[in-house]
Amino acid sequence: MRVLGHYCNRSRATSHLCKLIAQARGEHVDRTPAVAVAERTHFSKLSQPVRTEILARYQQGERVIDLAAAFGISEWSVQNLRKRSGLEPHPRGMSAESIAQAIELFSEGLSFIKIGKRVGFDPKTIAKALRARGIAT
Repeated sequence: MRVLGHYCNRSRATSHLCKLIAQARGEHVDRTPAVAVAERTHFSKLSQPVRTEILARYQQGERVIDLAAAFGISEWSVQNLRKRSGLEPHPRGMSAESIAQAIELFSEGLSFIKIGKRVGFDPKTIAKALRARGIAT
C-alpha cells in the first residue's frame, strides 16, 4: 500500500464490485443449452451401419484402440457405444490358452520378448504370468 500511495483506492474498487454483484443477483439469466444434449455427443454422429460394424468387430475380439483408429473416433466413443449396447468388456490379462502357449514357448527356450511377439502381449505381462505360476524366475 505504501508503495502505491494515493494511487490505490481499494474502498472505491470494493464498492464498485459490490454493486456489480448485487446487480447480477437481481437479474435472471435463461440458461437453456443452445444444442440438445444428444446432438452434442460424438456418439450420435455415427451412422447406424457404422455403429453395427464397430460392435461386430468388437465382438470378434478387435481392440478398442484399433477400432478408434480405424473409424477416426476416440477410444471413449467406442467404449461408450459398447456400454450403451450392453456388451461386456473384453477380459483383461492373458487367457488360459495364451498362458499355455507362453509356457510352451518358454519351455522351448524363447525369450519373453519373442514370446510376447508371438502371443500378442507385452513381454512384462508374459514374465508376470509365468512367474505367478512358478515357471520363470
